[in-house]
Amino acid sequence: MYYYAVQKYNLRSITHKYLIQGHSQNEGDNVHSVIERQIKRHLGSKPIYIPDQYITLIATAKKTGPPYTVHELSHNEFYDLKLLQEEWGQHFFLNEANHKVNWRNIKVLRVDKDNIDSFFYKTSYKDTEFIKVNVQKNNLKSTEYWNSYNLRPLYLENLPLSEVKKRDIGDLVKKNIIPKSFYETYYKNLIDT
Repeated sequence: MYYYAVQKYNLRSITHKYLIQGHSQNEGDNVHSVIERQIKRHLGSKPIYIPDQYITLIATAKKTGPPYTVHELSHNEFYDLKLLQEEWGQHFFLNEANHKVNWRNIKVLRVDKDNIDSFFYKTSYKDTEFIKVNVQKNNLKSTEYWNSYNLRPLYLENLPLSEVKKRDIGDLVKKNIIPKSFYETYYKNLIDT
């Protein structure tokens, strides 16, 4: 994905520095914590019956400053990154020195616009030099190819519910565990699609 981005969006390079496990306190952690507290507070007084309730809870979770913005996604907003990876190449297991790449030890990863067939990594933040990995390809694609490449959608239609899930939801509505008066139409539409 990073390689696609440097080619498609005219970036020189992308460098990803991985957080150290156990030392990753950041703004994202705080956001998740605030949202979890909001949901727990809500569940203390009443259940959540439909996914839209989560949207409201997330949007109203932050008590000071601007509220969180919730971006709802549809099935057509997910892309097939496995297909993208296969287009780029395969066999990312050996570095240029023919040593095995241990992905768990990578601390910094970089892709560079000028290196169409490789990426670089470091196993320590203290390292001054990157280690190069040549991506093996069946046929090397040109920069022009990547500039015109469009991501393929992962799903062409909404994912259907399994028959077991439909039956379980129907049972919850029939038994009035999910209140019929408010949510029967919602779940009937979901089950019938």
